[in-house]
Amino acid sequence: MPMLRGILDAVTLRLTLYVCAALLVLSIGLGISLKIALLQRDKAVAGIAGWSAMAQLQNQAVEQWKEKADAQGLRAAAAEKQAAQVRNESRKRVGRILAVPVPSSCPEAVQWGALQGALLAAEWEEKQ
Repeated sequence: MPMLRGILDAVTLRLTLYVCAALLVLSIGLGISLKIALLQRDKAVAGIAGWSAMAQLQNQAVEQWKEKADAQGLRAAAAEKQAAQVRNESRKRVGRILAVPVPSSCPEAVQWGALQGALLAAEWEEKQ
């Protein structure tokens, strides 16, 4: 029986060693898999950071374009207001010109037109 006991102990020891070796190989494999997964995670995080930075730059560009568009809208509104004032003033001037009687003879009409042109030019220069 002691001999059988010795063989049984030897088999048990070998099985224990094989199990330990298998667990060691398994833990090494899991460690390698973990390192690979961590590298992939780091690569993905870096990629996300890059995309995030790019999105932030694009958002800043959009904000700048929005500010420029708003400023352009204000300038357009001011120009429209000024154009309306110029139209109203032009209508008034045209009305005054049309209300003045024009001489019927040709030489007098030419002189009258020249005088009116000079007056309009002087008035225009004063307002500029």
